[in-house]
Amino acid sequence: MIRGGFVHLPYMSEQLPEGSPMPSMPLDVMAEGIAVIVRTALHAQADVKMSAGAIR
Repeated sequence: MIRGGFVHLPYMSEQLPEGSPMPSMPLDVMAEGIAVIVRTALHAQADVKMSAGAIR
């Protein structure tokens, strides 16, 4: 079985001017989130079967 996924990350907070309405997140928070995703993918024995983002 081939596993795959997609993770969208916002701009780093440092990339945007102060007060910008664009979504952003500090780099250390993004890095920790990615680490959690990788650990979960390595230890999960089964995938959730669901369709998301499909245009019907």
